[in-house]
Amino acid sequence: MSEDPGPAIAVGVLGLVILAAATMWAGAEVAHLVASAARPPANPFALVFAVASGRFRWSGVATGVAAVIGAATATLAGWVAVRVRRGKVRGTHIDGRARRLVGDRHGLRRYTDPSAAPVASQVGPGPQIGRIVNG
Repeated sequence: MSEDPGPAIAVGVLGLVILAAATMWAGAEVAHLVASAARPPANPFALVFAVASGRFRWSGVATGVAAVIGAATATLAGWVAVRVRRGKVRGTHIDGRARRLVGDRHGLRRYTDPSAAPVASQVGPGPQIGRIVNG
């Protein structure tokens, strides 16, 4: 059963709008400090509407700063996406343990030979998947 993607899309779009407004505001604020440009409004959304209506003059310095912030944000988002994707592809922690257990005769002996460990007599032959997991 798949979930409705609508709320996730809405949250994503809202996040992008907030990020864009904050990036514009940061660019305008740095331009004000560095190049003596006009001081931006304290509210980032007021800045967006002021630029759109022509009441605020956008400078080249603000464009450069906003581009650098945008590139850094995109790079960070890409890095996070790759890390999340790699984590999903690799599988879980228990998958690696199961692969090592099958390839290790001594690891299997604990479960199959009653004289090797008391575990074999308690659980029966073979590893009991879902019942015994070493941490």
